[in-house]
Parts: sequence; C-alpha cells; structure tokens
Amino acid sequence: MGESSVAVCVSGQKVVIRARGRMTFVEAHPLRKFCMTMMAQGIKRYILNAQRCTSMDSTFIGVLAMVSLKGKGSGVRVEICGADKQVSGQILGLGLKRVFLLHERCEGEDGPAAELDERGERGEVRKTMLEAHETLAEADAENEERFKDVLTYLRESAQA
Repeated sequence: MGESSVAVCVSGQKVVIRARGRMTFVEAHPLRKFCMTMMAQGIKRYILNAQRCTSMDSTFIGVLAMVSLKGKGSGVRVEICGADKQVSGQILGLGLKRVFLLHERCEGEDGPAAELDERGERGEVRKTMLEAHETLAEADAENEERFKDVLTYLRESAQA
C-alpha cells in the first residue's frame, strides 16, 4: 500500500481526515496539533475517512478519542467512516463505541486535502502518546489495566 499518510480538508464547519496505510504515533502527533487548532477555531465535526486505513495503534485512536472527549461539552463529534473489520475491531476493542459515531460508508469526497507531515520533537511526541493513553484509560476503565505499563513508562520518560 505504500507509505502511510494523513490528509485533511476543512470544509465549512467540518474537517475530513483521510487516513491511508498504518496509523501510528508518528501520524498521531501532527493530527493532534491540527485538531486542537481547529477546535480552538470552533470546528465541531471531525470525520475520519478510514477506507484506505489498514490499522491504527492505540496512540492514534487515543488522539481521536481526545478530540471527541475534550470537545464533548461544546458539541464536538468525531465520526469514523469506511473502517474495515480490523480497524473497527481495534476501536471497539478499546471500549470506545460511545466515543465515536461509526459509519460503514463515507459521504462523497470533500475536495483537495493538505497532507499533515510535520514530525514533532521527541518530547512533544511522547507528550502526545501519554495524553492519548491517559484519554483511553479515562474513556474505559479496562484500558487503565491494558496500558498500565505504557502509562508508567511514558510518565517516567516525561519526568526524565
């Protein structure tokens, strides 16, 4: 499938995020920065087009959950469309069914998209990873146990 990429298209009051390939902490950091900027500008609807996404790691899923949960009180919603059984299973396996709206099919294309390719500094990426995993633990109690070693490691590295 080639290299992984995340492209975004802002259209009115929504953002369409196109994920291609394997989504990891590498793609999660610039996505987090972008979404937090968009939330600060009042954007409320985030649609992840996962039709070409082969898998998502816990950091990437945690960043999506972070957007959903941080904006919950102000009407923000995160929708995931076109995810195959593996990707849907990764999301649902983390107990996040109530955090996202899942759609089998995606709406039409939304025009040109800009690729998010900024790679953060190591410390920034670690902070994103920590926040993402803390969000997952907050969203579902089972994730606290599931990611306890990861959380311990990331918290210790943040202090170093």
